[in-house]
Amino acid sequence: MVTFIFGLSLLPANEVVAAFTDAIMSRMPNDDRCRFADYVVEYYIDDGCDFPPGVWAQRPDLNPTTTNGAESFHCHLNAEFLAPHPNIYVFVQALLRQQTATYISIGSLSFTRRQPRAHRDKYAKQLQFYTDYRRCILALRNICNVQLIV
Repeated sequence: MVTFIFGLSLLPANEVVAAFTDAIMSRMPNDDRCRFADYVVEYYIDDGCDFPPGVWAQRPDLNPTTTNGAESFHCHLNAEFLAPHPNIYVFVQALLRQQTATYISIGSLSFTRRQPRAHRDKYAKQLQFYTDYRRCILALRNICNVQLIV
């Protein structure tokens, strides 16, 4: 059931709730042990949630690389620590290293550089799914089944 979630990021933000309700919630098993849908609703779908659809659901050409910038940052930051509650000085040093790495990454960007073929193909597929959906060529249930391109 989790694989159906990936197609939601290809929808316009105002259509995510309907797609989640129609394509995903209708297929969820009626079991108290299955709390994944509740988690998604609480953090990604509901009004006032931490990560509303406007943050992560948008046209592929508006955000072609990723929608997980915050998760990537936290993953790299967490990798800096050996203890769950580090000393404040260790924490500040880790933040400074992250800042330096970010400055280096930004400074080394070349906007004339070509993307690898795999990235271009993935992006082209995402844009094609989005365009087909907007032209009513691709049904909502099909775009929520997209799991190979994300």
